[in-house]
Amino acid sequence: MLTENETAEPAFNLYTPDGGRGYIDHLFKNVLKRHDYRQYINERLAGDFACTLAQHFDRVTAERDALQQRLNETDQRMDELISAVRSINHAKHHEVLCLETMSRSTRSARSG
Repeated sequence: MLTENETAEPAFNLYTPDGGRGYIDHLFKNVLKRHDYRQYINERLAGDFACTLAQHFDRVTAERDALQQRLNETDQRMDELISAVRSINHAKHHEVLCLETMSRSTRSARSG
């Protein structure tokens, strides 16, 4: 789902010279914020090179996005676990130290 400031990425057929050039043109214009290569990309860049480069960037971008999603999910899970540990610690008969609590108590022991 797109947020207010995001726009949909245009679809390019990365197996055609026009699609490869379009992808590279879009990359330079919108991601790199460079407009000075537009004519070169559209008129002189070899079509097969543009396709290969576009396919590579598309794969790398997809991998980056997948890794970012995994990182976000892991951060969320860690927040949930820390919250669970804190709620367990409120019971009188159980105490479980989480990394955050341990580092704070280690610092206070060293300074005291």
